[in-house]
Amino acid sequence: MLFCAAALILPAAAPAQRVGFLVGPDFQGTDGTKALGVHLGATLSARPRTGLSARVDVTYTTHPAPFGFVEGVCGPPIEPCGYDSRPPLTVISTTINAVYFDPKDTRRWGYWIAGLGLYGVTRSPVDGSYLRPGWNLGFGWRVSDMAFVEVRCHGIIRPAELRAFLPIVFGVRF
Repeated sequence: MLFCAAALILPAAAPAQRVGFLVGPDFQGTDGTKALGVHLGATLSARPRTGLSARVDVTYTTHPAPFGFVEGVCGPPIEPCGYDSRPPLTVISTTINAVYFDPKDTRRWGYWIAGLGLYGVTRSPVDGSYLRPGWNLGFGWRVSDMAFVEVRCHGIIRPAELRAFLPIVFGVRF
């Protein structure tokens, strides 16, 4: 629903939009576990005319087998180390983001990105499935007019503690 609302707002905000796709590794380290996964997504953004632009992201993040969840640091008392048999973490999110370019940098090679959104955890090894608000903050680099690399920290607000993950993605825009 959030993506649909933003898709209606973006065309009114700017006449030219860009669609993009992104993929990359994802690192998660909350709940006393650490995991390596995959982050996939699609973006819809307004072409910037000033230093500030809007972007909507829809992403799918999973930590599938054979990666699974890896137990925390082993130590006394000796605990089992290695791969865990708990179900993988899977998150589907929709976020609305602000993208800031330095207006003096005409090529706009580097940019900050931050946003708010809804994060749906469909499977979790610790606390089942739920839908919660969240945030993201990061930095991106334009490799060319079409290609970009981003590093962002995502946080899902939960009653007990924050669930955070860090994707490093490579993307293309059309």
